[in-house]
Amino acid sequence: MSLTAYDARRSTSGLVVDKARTALRLAASLAMNMVRAYRARRTLSMLASQEDYMLRDIGVSRSDLYAALSTPATEDPSMVLARLADERQKAERSRRRAVARNRRTMG
Repeated sequence: MSLTAYDARRSTSGLVVDKARTALRLAASLAMNMVRAYRARRTLSMLASQEDYMLRDIGVSRSDLYAALSTPATEDPSMVLARLADERQKAERSRRRAVARNRRTMG
């Protein structure tokens, strides 16, 4: 089975259309990620205006907020904030366990 000139043109144009679709999907994905990051930055900026005791109540610190907001503009800072808050909680649990162990061995 041989390709005719028409078949070759059709397969080439199909390839171009596929590449264009891929480029459009990539551009749309990038745009959505940037919008999501912008909204998260705006939310974290509003959160930064809260009092320190309110931030502690939700498990974050002001330095966590500033660290999250210092990420590149294309990166979602809420993911950074979640990771920092999780690390803080794990460290606090570990510290409490160590204190409890020391009390048991001392007392």
